[in-house]
This record gives sequence, structure tokens and C-alpha cells, in this order.
Amino acid sequence: MKLTMSVRKADVGSIGGHTKPSEAMMQTVRSEIQGAVNGSLIIDGFVSHTGDDMALIMTRTRGINDTTLHQFGFRDSARTNGKARVSKRAGSRGK
Repeated sequence: MKLTMSVRKADVGSIGGHTKPSEAMMQTVRSEIQGAVNGSLIIDGFVSHTGDDMALIMTRTRGINDTTLHQFGFRDSARTNGKARVSKRAGSRGK
């Protein structure tokens, strides 16, 4: 089986500068990753952060041109940014 590893980085913003994403933001992304595993979009995933930059590490078998995964990443970023706005954090790209 051929595997593809994808790593997404998102600058999601944080309170007080570039410290870390809120736990609500982290949990939102973890839930999205688990949903992607349960829906067989990805095999496995891990969510981490360095400062306010979140990292999503995912393994999959659909190849590098899988538009479904790219759309998942876009929707996931939008949901995380929504959490940032609700919690009055800067969100991606300061918007």
C-alpha cells in the first residue's frame, strides 16, 4: 500500500501574541481529525502546535492530488478561525 503523509500548518492566532492556540481551538481540530479517520478520509492524524502555529500531520492512501483532503483542510482552517473569532483571538493571518 502506498502512503502519503500530509503536514498542514496554520497560524491560528492566540491571546497575548504568539503563545498558543486555545484548548477549544485544539479540541475543534482534534475532533475534525477524528471525524476524518472515522470517515476513512485519512488513516491517522496528529495535532500539535508551536506557539500559535498549529500542525496537522495526517497519513492517507489517496495520493497527493486528492481534492477531498484539500477541501477538508480548508474547512478545518475555517472552523478553527471561527473559534478564534468567538474567543476574541486573532485567527489566521490576523483577520
